Amino acid sequence: MTTYKGGFCTEGPPSGGPTPRAVVDRVSDISHELPAEHHRIFLRALSRITSLEHADITFAQLVDGLPTWRVARERRAPHSGVTGHRDHPLRKHTELCPDAMERMLAFKSTFDPDALPFDVRLIREYGLAAVGSRAFKVRLIELMANAIHQIGVYIYKNVESPHNKEQLECWKPPPRRVELIRPGGPIELRDWPYEPFPTFFSVDYYRWHEKYPDGLADVVGYWAEDCILGGITLFDRGESGIECNDVWWHSASKKATFRICRLTDEQLQSLMDLCFSDSEPLTSPLPILPTLENRDRHDPYVAINFHNIFRERWERRPAARRRPRCVIDSFDYPEVKVHLDAIMSTYHAPVYTVEEEERSRLQREANREDVRIKIEEARRLRLAEEKRMRDLGIDETWY
Repeated sequence: MTTYKGGFCTEGPPSGGPTPRAVVDRVSDISHELPAEHHRIFLRALSRITSLEHADITFAQLVDGLPTWRVARERRAPHSGVTGHRDHPLRKHTELCPDAMERMLAFKSTFDPDALPFDVRLIREYGLAAVGSRAFKVRLIELMANAIHQIGVYIYKNVESPHNKEQLECWKPPPRRVELIRPGGPIELRDWPYEPFPTFFSVDYYRWHEKYPDGLADVVGYWAEDCILGGITLFDRGESGIECNDVWWHSASKKATFRICRLTDEQLQSLMDLCFSDSEPLTSPLPILPTLENRDRHDPYVAINFHNIFRERWERRPAARRRPRCVIDSFDYPEVKVHLDAIMSTYHAPVYTVEEEERSRLQREANREDVRIKIEEARRLRLAEEKRMRDLGIDETWY
């Protein structure tokens, strides 16, 4: 059993034994659990998000059973080492199958959002928040993230895909022929170093399917969140571990940092407007990708273990220690550039007048001339010595 002390993971699952699944107390048909106004706002917000074009494409990929090659390539995922192989069959899946979008629209027309299961605690906290308050809006964002996640879970579990029997997830390239020691030496066959992951609908960090209540379906749910929202939605849970203070984003897009970022006030407000405002915004802020403006960041290990930033305690596999990074750049760590700029601001290059610059140039030219003269003199002496040795009949290879 994983235990937590002060927000820090002190013990992992028993070695050698199966990982116990997380148990979540859930409720369906939330129309009977929420006040009418809360329920109406939830359905309106969910309808706005799921009607976006890229949301339709995301759900169509789930119905199709395979992500397109472009979408798979754009995400940090456990299977990226395999799909990066030039012969991987997923490279040929560049667009949706002809009937995928039609099947997805048929699914949406009959889908009932009230049938989605939600955590009892989340429904209770959302129902108790006063409509229009900041707590209400943040809980609404949490409810939206869970709803997108559960739609992905539902599709994966209940919609039959034509690609399921192909088992492309199990594909591995043939062993490589490696010449040992030297070219032409002994040949060794080496297996591909990357192990296939059970589904292509997955993102890095959120793949602990042995622990998730719905197993691999939850992995798919996190993938759907990342594609539609722009990242996995996390929250500052405070010291108690159950609060919902700030909204944090963990994107798996290769265009964004791997670190967990707090949404800026502008990003959060645009997201709240999309979910809560009476009139639908002309443009959607989704998907939201962290930029250099998102200065509040934490490494994934630090966020959950020291700052209580997560959505569920069991969403990421606990790490024994912080993974050191070989390279730190200003894209992932913009604070590094701030420190370097501060250091460079203390350095003042000397300022020369025009006369001093001219004197310095003349001195450099004089130094170069001195060096040239010395090289010519050394060459002249060398040639004279070689002539003297030849006149004496001495073999030049011995001196």
